[in-house]
Amino acid sequence: MLYNLKKKKKWLITAIFFCVFAVQLDTNIIYIALPSISKFFGISLRLASWLIILYQLVISGSVLLIGKLGDLYNTKKIFILGLTIFFTGLCMCVFSFNFYFLILSRCITALGTSTIAVLTPVIIVKNFNKNEVGKIFGIRTSAVSLAIGSGALIGGLLVYLLGWKWIFIINMPICLTAMILLIAVLPEDIKAEKELTTFKFDYSGLIFSTLFIISLLYIINISEKSSLYSNKFLYLCAASITFFVLFIISENRAKYPLINISLFKIPAFTYECFMIFLVFVVIAGISFMLPFYLIDIINLHPGKAGAVMSIAGITSIFTGYIIGKKITLDNSSYYCFLSVILMCFLYIFLDYVFQVNSLILVIIFLFMLGLINPIFITSYIPNILKYSTEHNKSSISALAKFVVRIGMATGVCLFATVFRVTLPGDLAYKNLSSLSIAPENLLIPGFENISNLSIICCLIISLGGLLKKYFSR
Repeated sequence: MLYNLKKKKKWLITAIFFCVFAVQLDTNIIYIALPSISKFFGISLRLASWLIILYQLVISGSVLLIGKLGDLYNTKKIFILGLTIFFTGLCMCVFSFNFYFLILSRCITALGTSTIAVLTPVIIVKNFNKNEVGKIFGIRTSAVSLAIGSGALIGGLLVYLLGWKWIFIINMPICLTAMILLIAVLPEDIKAEKELTTFKFDYSGLIFSTLFIISLLYIINISEKSSLYSNKFLYLCAASITFFVLFIISENRAKYPLINISLFKIPAFTYECFMIFLVFVVIAGISFMLPFYLIDIINLHPGKAGAVMSIAGITSIFTGYIIGKKITLDNSSYYCFLSVILMCFLYIFLDYVFQVNSLILVIIFLFMLGLINPIFITSYIPNILKYSTEHNKSSISALAKFVVRIGMATGVCLFATVFRVTLPGDLAYKNLSSLSIAPENLLIPGFENISNLSIICCLIISLGGLLKKYFSR
């Protein structure tokens, strides 16, 4: 149903902007606070990284459920419930009395985040006409970029002046504003009662997919400690493969599967999902490691580091809006591929930046990142939704978010692992702040390795894209 009332449509756009901004602020503001959280609780980089890994894991395990529920139930009620859970998680983070309670609080917040992330694109597609959708997705990207930019800047200042808990307090009024607006202007979306009564949830698919994700991420996280031929490593690999096979079998047998496996018989669709996964591996990995580089190598305090990190987000605000006006369902694949090619050159430049340790070059890199990333972020959702029908938009959106979150969690694990394996002895398992006394040549090789990994990922995607175009002739 199109939302034709102009005034309500404007308020709906505003509500969408606040929702996207709120969840992206929560997702990105914590990166700049990780060093302070690590010092506050006296924990290592290895343990601190689980704040992000488990956050992404909970989202990855719940987005498929949210997508299926979004196809079957009242979208507005599910969306408002998600916002309520999100706000509850923020409150718990503020009152965290130890690191493990903070992890629990982040997991609850992640449940709300998954609801908003999955259903926002569906609300856009269902409530705006085809000529407006590209523009709204561009506004959505601008909200994401503004959150990234302000998250790093405001987050850094809050951590430096008031403490890390304020990164959660600052998001509360934004969340409440979004909730009030949505209650007022988001139209009801009533589903067919007959379909609801016959629906049977795919519990086995959810269980096996979650176990597969947990085992996969644990393998990545311990890979630098265990030999590739150790019994522990081999058993975990066997368990991960087993869970994946059981998940595929479960989805093929389920009447209402979490993922429509038949979609992966389309080579182009499989490539699009693979491209999304690898791009977000790189985006999350770089976002996780760069604050440590600015603080421990360039020697910036969190406030200045946040200001530097905000350059990419601020630049993206304008890029996302401009690109959104040009993107359609037909040309979205072209813009995705173009952005990946540009990323290859950008991460080659980052490798040079890590070699010379110049703050000016870091700023130039972040500015270019703000020009390139929004091209992909704006285009990948329309690109994947072109494979959807009127009755499975939520499920396809959920699948895209599932791939994104798996990519982000894998990126944090993988990039932290690649960085740690270059550190001598037990230095990798100590509080990263203690590394500031070590010579730079102990740390720089690790940062160079993560830039090389980024280049490899982008080259793989580019090669796959060329093969896709060749075989689709």
